Amino acid sequence: MVERNGTEISPKEHEVRPGRRVVVTGIGAVSPYGMNVDEMWQNVLAGISRARVIVDERFRSRIAIPMADYDQAKLFTQAERKIRQRSSRASQYSFLAAKEALADGGHTVNNILDEGIAKSRFGVFVGTGIGGMEYYRQAGKILEETGPKEIPPSTILQVEPERVSSIINLFWHLKGWSGSLVTACSTGIDNMAVSALLIRLGINDYMVCGGTEGEITDIVMAGFGNMEAMADGRYLNEPWRASRPFNSDSTGFVPSEGASIMILEAEEVALKRNAKVYAELVGVNCNNDGNHETVPGAHEEAEAISNALEDANVKPEEVDLYVAHATSTGLSEKTEMEAVRIVFGDHVRNLAICAPKSIMGHQLGAAGATTALFAVKAIYEGVIPPTINIDNVRPEFADLDIVKKPRKKDVRVAVAFSAGFGGYNGVLVFKKYIP
Repeated sequence: MVERNGTEISPKEHEVRPGRRVVVTGIGAVSPYGMNVDEMWQNVLAGISRARVIVDERFRSRIAIPMADYDQAKLFTQAERKIRQRSSRASQYSFLAAKEALADGGHTVNNILDEGIAKSRFGVFVGTGIGGMEYYRQAGKILEETGPKEIPPSTILQVEPERVSSIINLFWHLKGWSGSLVTACSTGIDNMAVSALLIRLGINDYMVCGGTEGEITDIVMAGFGNMEAMADGRYLNEPWRASRPFNSDSTGFVPSEGASIMILEAEEVALKRNAKVYAELVGVNCNNDGNHETVPGAHEEAEAISNALEDANVKPEEVDLYVAHATSTGLSEKTEMEAVRIVFGDHVRNLAICAPKSIMGHQLGAAGATTALFAVKAIYEGVIPPTINIDNVRPEFADLDIVKKPRKKDVRVAVAFSAGFGGYNGVLVFKKYIP
């Protein structure tokens, strides 16, 4: 239940969870902290930021976390060469993360055929917040300088936002209900939520889902910087300190890149093939503030969290870990924690809170998927990753249990939250899997 101005808001008065249980059977990631999940996770636990200063001094905001170790020649096989050539960086990242997640879940092109998996029940929902913007810029320059005949035919494939999802369908011949949602920085979680619903409803048995982004470009740096949404220049000498959610002196987010992908699967299908299970996805909810382009609403965020818990049949006091959106913009954390207090009440003091963006930076369309990945890894590994740069906490957050160092904990229930421009909110509730 959530209350607004003393008025109780009831949960949905209909059954929102058909009988099929949804489990996580594969995970994959590409990020500035590693080209796979294990490498990324170990670097995250080490708690050392890879933020750096962008050389171009024209920009108001010059701190970012780019994909410094990205080597296309090593990461793509000869058979995958066309994927690389015809795709934006966002699409390349989603492909690589999906490849890892599928392999982790026991799926390759060959064994999908050998095991007789119904590809018509294997879907893909991966999204991006911005997509292939850099190719618009390149094509515009070619158009202006040499004319329309010189625009490469591959340009359209490179800029289409759905490409981050469809390349996975096409390479692995997955033919189930598929798509690509774009909901700003809530994109990753929202694509996962829809994927879970498709499995619950019996439409698909397997889903590749998540988010991706590859857009540390001059337009992004200038645009978000001029909105005063990104970290300003006060940490140019210490860029690793710039992403600092929950602090009194936070000045904005630090942009980053990458992709996080999960394989969701119907429990009965996973059990039949003896698949490894990381966690169970028990609750989902997505909504919209319906109020403002960039200013979030605490009540609507609380409603999304509350409805996801209702969907999961989980009480607020049963939640062990809250993986926050927390972008380091000040307003973001203030609104989000107001929502958390509305939902969790006195339990908030016992609720471990983790802010991935303190170290990962803000991956925009991939951010929510990475938040969800942190929740799943915390459950599976029994360790909560640190929130770094917590050295000047706002007084209103002093009573919160913000995890500052890796903490071993039996995480039974974790909530992952994301919010995006345009009023979007997305919530996933994961539980430790018990057959």
